[in-house]
Amino acid sequence: MGWELRNGKRYYYRKFRKGRQVISEYVGKSEVVEFLFMSDEADRNKKTRSRIAWKRHKDEAKRLHKGVSQLAKIITGLTRASLLTSGYHSHKGQWRKRRNGQRGN
Repeated sequence: MGWELRNGKRYYYRKFRKGRQVISEYVGKSEVVEFLFMSDEADRNKKTRSRIAWKRHKDEAKRLHKGVSQLAKIITGLTRASLLTSGYHSHKGQWRKRRNGQRGN
């Protein structure tokens, strides 16, 4: 996006993508177009900042998710060890107290 020099004169063109094709849209060459250019530039900078913020947010969420997953594995292991040492066994996904005389795993 920006100013193009053609035959020694400056013209402002906006570029955008339509599918795979890049479209070049003529905007103008006057002083008023300078304000449009500045507005477009501000929008582009805002989108860039937003994209960077979103990436940071995603990276932070991934990091937190990884930490929570590791903590969940540790808690599951400790819970399992505690239940086994307390006389419980796992039966079809449920923890049950062992009966007297029942053999363990």
